[in-house]
Amino acid sequence: MHDLQVAGGDGDLTVSRDVHRHRVLERTGRRPPDAGHLHDRRNRNVREVYLVAHPSEETILSIDRRTRGGADAADSQALVTGMGLDVMFPVMHGPYGEDGTVQGLLELANLPYIGCGVLASAVGMDKAMMKVVFAARGLPIVDYVVVRRGDWLANPDAILKTMPGRLAFPLFVKPANLGSSVGISKVKAIEELRAAIDLAAEFDRKILVESGVPNPREIECAVLGNDDPQVSVAGEIIPSREFYDYESKYLDEGSRTLIPADLPSGDRGHSRREE
Repeated sequence: MHDLQVAGGDGDLTVSRDVHRHRVLERTGRRPPDAGHLHDRRNRNVREVYLVAHPSEETILSIDRRTRGGADAADSQALVTGMGLDVMFPVMHGPYGEDGTVQGLLELANLPYIGCGVLASAVGMDKAMMKVVFAARGLPIVDYVVVRRGDWLANPDAILKTMPGRLAFPLFVKPANLGSSVGISKVKAIEELRAAIDLAAEFDRKILVESGVPNPREIECAVLGNDDPQVSVAGEIIPSREFYDYESKYLDEGSRTLIPADLPSGDRGHSRREE
């Protein structure tokens, strides 16, 4: 690590460069609620972060601007820190993290990253679109209805009347684009449906209402690779609650993971079949 002092018209710039051979950044967290707002540079210290296209000596540039005691923007100091990266690990949940948004940014920056690409991330996040893709590939899916928030707010009674004839209870109501089971409800009777859709509509403009299955099991596996993918052994989630909701994922200590899952040999092979 070494620093480079640069004299500028608005103050001194200090640039720090990371000279390690292998440089990896793990990106975590969520987009701040006020990330789209502009900071007032005259009244507060500001940190700006820029992503520079790869290959370059610095991939991430961080600029810390600090006033020297007055409100005059010209009377300020800027510290510029550079970090060179070889690969990005976008370990992020939910919108702006695993929906293709960050992946698209990294593609534009020509920066290698792990995980799904833009298309797979976007389709995987949108539960309604994912069902369309599954159906097109002949995969079995449960019956479902997509409710637009605008239609729901305009005439909720009309939508509620159509549900009993289209879907079998119990139902699961979900925001179409969200993760970690946030905003999801299990609905056992029509009287519970209004509150469940209201809750999901707080998080997304598109709500998925789908039929549950009797005696469900949550079986999962991982896939690693692109042209020659490798599929892991199947595991099973045993939730501490009636279904694998936010509390049973992150707050309760009773949920368990069984690896490998207790499956008949034929089902194990089917879960790992490559097409």
